[in-house]
Parts: sequence; structure tokens; C-alpha cells
Amino acid sequence: MSLQELQIYSLWAGKQTAKGTPNTAPAKRFKQISGDFNIPRADGNQKYGDATASPGNEDWVDTLVGNGNPGILATPEELAWLLWAQEGGETTAAVTGPPAKTKHTVVPLPGLGHVCTFVTRKGSQVAERMQHNDSYISQSEIGGSTGSKAVRITPTVLSLDPGEQRAADPAAAMPTKATMLYTDGASRFSVDGTTFTGHSEFTATVAKELTPVYGDSENVEDLAIAATVVGIGVTLYMNATGKAQLYKLLYGTPTPAAGQKPQRVIGPLGSYLFDLRARDTAGVANGDKFVFTLAGVKWQIPDAPDPNPEGGTPTYTLQGEAREVGSTPLYQTDIDCDAAAFTV
Repeated sequence: MSLQELQIYSLWAGKQTAKGTPNTAPAKRFKQISGDFNIPRADGNQKYGDATASPGNEDWVDTLVGNGNPGILATPEELAWLLWAQEGGETTAAVTGPPAKTKHTVVPLPGLGHVCTFVTRKGSQVAERMQHNDSYISQSEIGGSTGSKAVRITPTVLSLDPGEQRAADPAAAMPTKATMLYTDGASRFSVDGTTFTGHSEFTATVAKELTPVYGDSENVEDLAIAATVVGIGVTLYMNATGKAQLYKLLYGTPTPAAGQKPQRVIGPLGSYLFDLRARDTAGVANGDKFVFTLAGVKWQIPDAPDPNPEGGTPTYTLQGEAREVGSTPLYQTDIDCDAAAFTV
């Protein structure tokens, strides 16, 4: 008897024309590295007395909503598609190059994102194929580091109609392009307008919390939407540039004078930007780009590295939350790639 082969798996997705109308032939396929889709059914119960030592029980199905957190490699077209699906829209512009590309720009938009269908497959001899309909992306976490140079995106997916059985895989093929790399941003990681080469990790989180709301059925009636929140975390080395950044936040100046004490007021907003430019096998930029911009960031004051009798690498983690600056969007992603404006 064969066991399911967990190393054989794949993930597809496509936009639906409407809620309640699954996309049976999703056009996007992803390089999935972690995570899964789950179908946690919640059951309700009411005990009642029946003149015995063991109370009676009434049981019912309370809710059945699917969720997924697949880790996906940030290949250019697929990364752009996921961000478009989460916000529910984009603007596009021609990039003349050479080579010619299309720029996909995503900023925060009101309302729900696009309703999508995700398809999962695990195993071969013992295969499990499921279709998760009426799905929305409520959050995306994007990260990269010196230790894990392949940039990845982890969407949080809420499925209102999960777990439909499928007979076969969708036809969409695997992406042919390599993922964006952390080192594609060398000398283009910027904190508060200063370039940091001693920048060893970033994690950006774009969250539009979605809460299921129920009416007279165990099915979801609608989704309540919270305000968009964007967080950023970066790891910096405690070198001269890193020390100046820490002191600027703590003292209000990168070069505090002797006797100066930490400031007791909120300083001006900072900013954050990275610009990843993919390269071909010869190391030449191929035109695929990923630019992430936070025009305003409220940074938390981090702790300095602890002393260590064993030595080690001195780093600190800088955490912040995006703030609007005038009419500038809370966040903006610009991805140059070969895909035309997305429709499906």
C-alpha cells in the first residue's frame, strides 16, 4: 500500500468572474515552498439536563471556512499577480527598456480584493486535489535576507467555499523565471533616505484584515474589512551607519553631544525603500524589477546589541509601521515584468 508523497505538490490560482462562480481553469501556478490550505470546521454544542448522570447534547455545524498560508517564491509575474489580487486593482504603464516591460503599480484600495479560486494538489499515487472557491487574500508578507536570498511572499488566504474535490490538475504550467533575489537589491536598500549595505533582512507585511460575518446560515453572509496596516521590519548591522540611525531615533541626531539625553518627543517620520533588479545568467539586469516604497514610517526605537563575551555579529532589528504622508499612498509596489495588465 502506497503512502501519500508529501514532496509532490503544487498550487494554482485564478480570478473569479464573481463570488459563487469558481474559476475551474486558474491561469497562475506558483513555486510553493511551504504552508498549506486547511478546512477547520467549527462545531457547536448545547448540553441539557435529562435526569441522568450524563447530560444530553445537541450538536451542530457552526462554521466552515478555509484558510491558507502558502509560502511562494517571488517570481516577477506571480508576485505582481498576488499583490493585484489582494488589493483588487492596479495601474499599468509601458516600460520602453530595452528590454520592454510592463510596470504593475499597486497601492491601497478600498473594499475587498479580487475573489479568487486556489487549487491545491498533494501526492501522486495517493493524490489529493482540492479547489478552494470564493477566496480572498487578507494579508501578504514579503521577505528576504542574506541567509535566504530567494525573496518569498506568503499570502494569508480566506476561503468561503473550501475543499471542493477536483478530478485533475489545472493546465497552467510552472513559472519559467527565477525568483527575485535579496542580492538583486545590493546598494539599493534605503532607510530614511540613507543607503544601508549593512542591511541583512527585511520583512514587509501588508494587512487588510477580513472578518467573516454570519446571518441565518452557517455560510458566511459577508466580510467585514478593517483598515489597511503596513508593517516593516529590517535587520541592520551596528556599524557606523547603523549607530547613526539608532542615535537619530533615540536622540534626534546621529551625533549626540556629550551629556545629551534621549529625546522625549516624537521625531519626524522616516521612510523605507528597496529596489530589486533581477539579472540574467551573465549578471546583467534583465529588466524585471520590484520596488517597494513606504514614504512615511513611524519607527520604534530599537534596543542596541547586547554585550556578549563570545563576541558575535552586532545587529539590531528596526520595526516600523507605515504612515500616510499627504496624498502619498500608505505603500506602493512597482513590479516591471513581461505580463500585460491582469484580468484573470
